[in-house]
Amino acid sequence: MKMLVIPDIHEAPNLAEVEDAIAAHSPDLTVFLGDYFDQWGDTPADAGRTAEWLANSLKLDKRRHLWGNHHLPYYLPGVRALSCPGWTSRKYQEAKRFMGEADWQRLTLHHWDGDWLFTHAGWSHSHCPGGLSIAQKQEYLDEQVKLAWS
Repeated sequence: MKMLVIPDIHEAPNLAEVEDAIAAHSPDLTVFLGDYFDQWGDTPADAGRTAEWLANSLKLDKRRHLWGNHHLPYYLPGVRALSCPGWTSRKYQEAKRFMGEADWQRLTLHHWDGDWLFTHAGWSHSHCPGGLSIAQKQEYLDEQVKLAWS
């Protein structure tokens, strides 16, 4: 399987070039590792442009989009533990025009592909019991994700 992995976009001004690169490489799967929002000096219009791109990208079958810390406050504004320095209420309002609940629900905290684990910020050995097989690690992480969202 041919995979393309794209880390933190942070409201890249070159989203068209990102799409061109995906088309040029024609991967079987593209995995985005999160952090779609917040860039130094960005504007509410940048947040809206990125949110519109993200809402459209989430609908494509050959893509997986992971959560990152910089867009959690756009999904759950007002949760102090999720605040990021780039978030503003004006950028939130602009992003909200394009990203609804169904869109946010398409993001995932991790993606497994065989023995490969994709996350936004890694997974420490201290957070996983030792001696587990890959299948057991996958099951354990899936359970931890369910607990985190409950």
